[in-house]
Amino acid sequence: MLPDLRRAAAAADAAPNLPEPVAAGLRNALGDIEELMYARQSILLEEYGLVAALEWLAERTEERSAIRVSIEIEGQDAAAAESPTAPRPIERAAFRIALLAVDNAVRHSGATAVEIRVTSAETSLRLVITDNGRGFGAADGAYSAPRPAPGRGLRDMRAEAAAIGAAFAITSSDPGTTIDLRWPAARG
Repeated sequence: MLPDLRRAAAAADAAPNLPEPVAAGLRNALGDIEELMYARQSILLEEYGLVAALEWLAERTEERSAIRVSIEIEGQDAAAAESPTAPRPIERAAFRIALLAVDNAVRHSGATAVEIRVTSAETSLRLVITDNGRGFGAADGAYSAPRPAPGRGLRDMRAEAAAIGAAFAITSSDPGTTIDLRWPAARG
């Protein structure tokens, strides 16, 4: 629904004869829906942490698509509430990247499976999301299928990583795309 609303708002903005109140109304509706979605995700993330938010994402994805999502937690006792985790702003960015990566897999890749691996500690976080769908030419020297049309997903993932000082890499082949986030970025 959200991608359809984004397309409708973009089309309204580009339409030369459409009255401005219609385009503005679509932009406002899009903003309201994005805020509602963010608020729901934020409550879960803020109250229960990254692992719970990723579990919600996996369940939601499986309910709404044919994609199976597995989650692997490394380096901490996933059942222990007192396990050290990365600071909340880092977890927020990681969750946003996971959300975008899974959404891209659902919408563009034709994947049947997505694997999310997360390692979190007080001073580091690594998030790796891999799908088994059609790859694309995301990285130099990677699979040379046609690049997807420019969109917000990959750009937003890179911006989230940059905002927290994390390393971010995309590798793509046929099959599969992998998103790899490492915080903090290695200093060298």
